[in-house]
Amino acid sequence: MSSPPAEKLERLFLAVSIPPDVREAIRAALPAALPGRPVRPEHWHLTLRFLGDTDAARRDALGERLAHASAQGALGATFVLRFGVLGAFPKGRARARVLWLGAVEGEREFAALADRVERIVGAAGFVAERRAPSAHLTLSRLDPPRPLGALLGRQVDVAAPLAVGAVALYTSELTREGPRHRCLLEVPLAAPRS
Repeated sequence: MSSPPAEKLERLFLAVSIPPDVREAIRAALPAALPGRPVRPEHWHLTLRFLGDTDAARRDALGERLAHASAQGALGATFVLRFGVLGAFPKGRARARVLWLGAVEGEREFAALADRVERIVGAAGFVAERRAPSAHLTLSRLDPPRPLGALLGRQVDVAAPLAVGAVALYTSELTREGPRHRCLLEVPLAAPRS
């Protein structure tokens, strides 16, 4: 007697999407050639919380909690985030693995949104995340790690600000050509109070 097939798990994360006009403004502001393996602009996003392999029941329960929080205004109000500085993980110039573009405005609001999202994720049964959120956009991955020298701390003048108005739940499929992201759900933030 054979056992029933195992349920397919989805690799999920919560993020803020980058609209095409902001992606283009970022692309235009960056150096022409980035070191390492660049992330394609259509895959750029601001990660709020990586969730990992998740079954359909937990995914749906999380989606319901996010929709409820959105309807109640519990995700907070929309805000503006501006990009403007290059950095790397791990911090320091010696052996960078990831080159990123960081925010120079809106970081505090982004951290508050990430905290609210973390509470919702925890209530949906996911293990607590210990890392502090960082408003950064991954530009490239470096393997093997290497020094980035003068690139780190470099100011980048991105003409278009990012109006953060929603939280998106994505699924990510890893392929030979790189990850493929698909938005499953997007819930709006509240309108700012006047």
